[in-house]
Amino acid sequence: MAAGDTVLGIDFGTSSTIAMLRTPEGRVRPLLFDASPLLASGVYAGTHRELLTGVDAEWAALAHPGGLELNPKRRIGILGSPDCHVDGPATPSRRRQNQV
Repeated sequence: MAAGDTVLGIDFGTSSTIAMLRTPEGRVRPLLFDASPLLASGVYAGTHRELLTGVDAEWAALAHPGGLELNPKRRIGILGSPDCHVDGPATPSRRRQNQV
């Protein structure tokens, strides 16, 4: 890591995830997800192989509650199946952070 790089720090918690950026100038700021610094860590695996996180996962679960894992960190190694392969439970959250 070079001195002038932007640095991303992620705290993948059991129920909430937060991500912070440190700029080359040394300022630290949170990444916002739907105007909030907290992203619910929940993951929804849908019937059409889509993976959703945060509030999107919770809303999708209203129609298909069995697809929601509110605390994926507790289920490492269990989440995922031949029908919906996931590299790890944090993958959808990382994908969402990459979109910010």
